[in-house]
Amino acid sequence: MTATTLGWLLVGGGVLLALVGRQLFWVAVGLTGFLVTYSIARALLPDLDPTVLLIVAITIGVVGAIITLVSLRLVTAVAGALLLAIVARALVVLYVDESALQWVAFAIGAVLGWFLVRTLFDIGIIVTTALGGGWYVANGLEIADADLTAATIGWIGIGVAIVGFVVQTWLWRRSVAEATTAATG
Repeated sequence: MTATTLGWLLVGGGVLLALVGRQLFWVAVGLTGFLVTYSIARALLPDLDPTVLLIVAITIGVVGAIITLVSLRLVTAVAGALLLAIVARALVVLYVDESALQWVAFAIGAVLGWFLVRTLFDIGIIVTTALGGGWYVANGLEIADADLTAATIGWIGIGVAIVGFVVQTWLWRRSVAEATTAATG
């Protein structure tokens, strides 16, 4: 499997995460496990065969999805923390050329992600999955070597995050309204 193919898989996974992260959260957690594993392995082991990397990332993602079905609240908070940590670090890498701040941003993002999901469960999931999905779309476009400037890739990622937030919020409000109607009807 080529880096280009993996890049486009990240784009597809990022779109899925941004648009339906709350509605199919166990899928979102599995996808997050895959994406985080892929990103970490790619950063730490850049010469690793892409097929081996894909198999390891898929395995971690499946395990994460299964664990989510058993312990939703804890896994949700951890996934939210990881997604926001990755986004925060990526923003520092993109806009600030100070490597020491990357890990500070990662830690702050993790704390904010954990807090968001633990205190505002549904909105926290929507925010973290929309942002995480947008980041993975941008990252995937970069890996796929799309013929776009870095600024354009960044704006596409932001756009996907915004659209994901709007779509997920609309779907969530619709499901709450339907549940309320069913309970009172």
